[in-house]
Amino acid sequence: MLKRKKQIIAKVMATTMLATTLATTLPISASALEPRSAAVSSSILAGSNRQATAVKISENGWSSSTHAVIINGYDGLVDALTATPYANLKNAPILVSKKDTLTSETEARLTKLGVKTVDIVGGTTVVSENVVKELKAMNISVNRISGTNRYTTGVAVAEAMDKISDVSKVAVVNGATGLPDAVSVAAPAADNKMPIILSNPNNGLADSKEFINKEDIYKSYVVGQTDVVSDSVMNSLPGTKVRLGGERRQETNAKVISEFYKSTSLDNIYVAKSGQVEKSDELVDALAVGVLAAKNDVPVMIVGKTLDYSQESLLKNKSFSRITQIGDGVPSASIDAIRNTQADPESKVSSVSMVNYKTIKITGSELNRIDASKIYMSGNSVARYTPNSTGTEATVEFNNAFNNGTNTVRVTSNLGNSTTHSFTYNSEVSSVQASTKEVGTSGIQYLQFTVNGNQKRTVDELKALGWTVEFKSSKNVFYNQAAPSTPKNTSNNGKLITKFDISNTVDSVFDYEVILKKGNTELKSGKAAVTVVNRAVQYKEIKSFDTKLDDVKITSNKLVIDDEITIDNIKGTDIDNNEVVISNYSLTSSNPGVAAISDKKIKAISTGSSEITVTSGNVTKKFSVSVVSEKRKMNSVSLSNSSIKLLTGKYTNIVATVKDQYGDPLKNKELLAQDAEILASNKAVVANATKASGTDNEGKATIKITAEAALPDKVTISSGTLYIKNEAGTGNAASMSVYVSNDDVQKTWQLNLSDIKKDTTLDRYNTAKDNSVDFNLNKYNSGGYLLGSEGTISATENSNLWVKSLNNEVATVSVSGGDITINAGAKTGSTSIKAYNGTKEIATISITVKDTKPKIISIAMNDITTINKDNLVSGVTTFGIEDLINATMIDSKNVVEGISMSGTKDEVLLGTKDGSKLGEKENILFIDNKDKSNGTYDDKELILATIELMNDCGTLSGDGKSVKITQTSSAIKGNIIVKIYHGQHEAQENPFITKVIKVDVPATN
Repeated sequence: MLKRKKQIIAKVMATTMLATTLATTLPISASALEPRSAAVSSSILAGSNRQATAVKISENGWSSSTHAVIINGYDGLVDALTATPYANLKNAPILVSKKDTLTSETEARLTKLGVKTVDIVGGTTVVSENVVKELKAMNISVNRISGTNRYTTGVAVAEAMDKISDVSKVAVVNGATGLPDAVSVAAPAADNKMPIILSNPNNGLADSKEFINKEDIYKSYVVGQTDVVSDSVMNSLPGTKVRLGGERRQETNAKVISEFYKSTSLDNIYVAKSGQVEKSDELVDALAVGVLAAKNDVPVMIVGKTLDYSQESLLKNKSFSRITQIGDGVPSASIDAIRNTQADPESKVSSVSMVNYKTIKITGSELNRIDASKIYMSGNSVARYTPNSTGTEATVEFNNAFNNGTNTVRVTSNLGNSTTHSFTYNSEVSSVQASTKEVGTSGIQYLQFTVNGNQKRTVDELKALGWTVEFKSSKNVFYNQAAPSTPKNTSNNGKLITKFDISNTVDSVFDYEVILKKGNTELKSGKAAVTVVNRAVQYKEIKSFDTKLDDVKITSNKLVIDDEITIDNIKGTDIDNNEVVISNYSLTSSNPGVAAISDKKIKAISTGSSEITVTSGNVTKKFSVSVVSEKRKMNSVSLSNSSIKLLTGKYTNIVATVKDQYGDPLKNKELLAQDAEILASNKAVVANATKASGTDNEGKATIKITAEAALPDKVTISSGTLYIKNEAGTGNAASMSVYVSNDDVQKTWQLNLSDIKKDTTLDRYNTAKDNSVDFNLNKYNSGGYLLGSEGTISATENSNLWVKSLNNEVATVSVSGGDITINAGAKTGSTSIKAYNGTKEIATISITVKDTKPKIISIAMNDITTINKDNLVSGVTTFGIEDLINATMIDSKNVVEGISMSGTKDEVLLGTKDGSKLGEKENILFIDNKDKSNGTYDDKELILATIELMNDCGTLSGDGKSVKITQTSSAIKGNIIVKIYHGQHEAQENPFITKVIKVDVPATN
């Protein structure tokens, strides 16, 4: 290697590197977007009438079913629009009847399915008792879900859902005009087990208020704009509120699909009429397909005679291969427009500009739909084509320098159309100037130069134009790649030694000049003086800091007399734009009589205001403080829960957060003077609150709530309120409802996180923290009260209680007793984890897996193409990995330059590790976060890439790091091949970089 030899230096380094601009940057191969198939298949689910269409829909999702839901498909659509989420919970198809008759099609389908129980949604004015008689004559039991009107019918459906699965989310639509909005949200409402609540234009949610208030709802969706469902109605809803509304019903439909179907890839799209093709009640088809859509996780798109532009825009950003029409008469223009969203748009170039001597930038649209093969320049070839993610810009790097004068590039679009674009390159060099005035005391640094007065050129560019470049100094200040401990006074790339000792005045200044040669032409810059400065104490900016009072982070900048605050966690950027934490700083006050500075602390002296200046080196940041006389006191208390549900004898914890009158957290505050009883309206004890310890640095305290062991006779649910008194004890600062039930009959299950501090997003890379998460299968009664967790779960299919992942490549499931662990799999993406009781699905959660593992985007390499007689020293030359990759030895670490990374800013090292074969060593690029003093790898470090050296000539060293070529009486011709793999090299893996160096050494004379 070059640190142990002197054979390969300037002549093999055909192109070297200057500063951070490096010679040959080899990236991960970037390809154009995969063409989307314009051949979208289309099918239809339709019968001769709407009840026959509902039958067709059911045939597509159920071969048998003991349960079905019946709606009036002609006169009762408003009552029926809430039916879909309930039908999904029952895994039941929705079938259509008329008011007074079941219809022959529906009757035949019920028989074929083997239905034993039917739910009718709506009162007798919608589906009469005559239909009930017909059903009973078929030996089918009937359950009617209805209210006194459409609004109370909606509540009745919600109540029925709540008995099956605890309601925690709701969707609200206009009960008078909201049928299109309801069919848009029906399938996602079913997926999310949330009832559809009808808002009355006259009295809002009066009919459903009692139901909503008793449920622990954490998210409320409002479907429609404010003129459909008012802000006052929306603001009255509990939990996080989301409005999904457009100016048109189809725009609302697009917003709903965008909210609930995040994936860019869809398997299928159900398309139904919007109620604006022929007549309004044609929406019944969309209503009937909702439960099938939920079952198959497919969106329902309602269309008019044309596709709305909002729907078109949405679909252009998604891929799908199937369209299923629901019912006859869906306009062909809308179907064609949906299909056309999958046809590739054409890439277009609007301009071309030069970046450097062999790189251009092109701007336009859809540029990520083409690749390097679509770019042509006479006498040159493309080394790399890199579009941005949006396809509006791309850089094109060519293998050779541009011609002097006009250059023309031809770009061919993905659809085969070509455009030509010209630009001018001036290669003339008439003078050179040494331009560096100042460098730091340590690190990888290069001296700079300009040509023709002030034009910046790189060493690469000048060498490509036929110039040789030499940096020369009267001192040994240049890094010696062959022997890092022995610096030189000349360099062909301007790289400096890695440390300067400025305690010695002699070493604090040095001179240098730049010499260019081409044929008989020689250009000299003249000598320039360079000063070495300590950049470790120089900053460009103080960006942020925290102010702390007794370890409490305060944001109001309000101080009470005698308060003493400190400055902590000062963040800034150094002069090289690196983010740093600043520890050396000073403080000054503009008004010491108000806020005095002592020992880096700010003490409040008297009322008033003062400007505090934080200074570090040559940068400052100012903030103002106000000193007030009113002592800090409890001003607000927020509780983590607005209400809780407990089974008798059970307990849970809630978190209270306390802030003072200035908005800052209040520490060491007691919220309950003693253990408190939570009383019902009849003064009976419902639960007890255990006195919490004082609030912490964030103003938080935990309060334990324990339900009474038993309720009075004949009482199944009791409720009371926990009150947190204000500072004076004369009023309430916060309150929370507590519901206690003695109903210990298990009705439903839920998959709940074991640790509420975690979430359902896993990280494959972060093995210490985020690549797994634990769940319990918890039991709930019919009111949604937690009964406890199941103690025995299985991973064996069709067991009593068992759990599985729908995609083991994304996430896997392991079970131990009642503990369920979800582990990130080999691939990123999303999947569902489902729990079953035998063959019946009882609970589901969604898991997302990401991968933040650092990954190499590109590697800059020295442009070594050939080894020939010019590289020989006494008939011998040796090529090593360190000759190709630009590495610098710093404190016994081989630091590699020119690597573009994702996921980390850590330095990359070149080293070795033990290979899979006995005695084998593998060359690796890795990250070392432990400041190791050697170049070998251990398992706590991260391998970014494995480098393999192959040869068909010369002798490969035992460590696999170099090839030695010795001149003989026969000519030596062949290749040295460098292959680079992502991470740890696996068998039969495709390298992401392959570099071929030709060997052409003549025979000895």
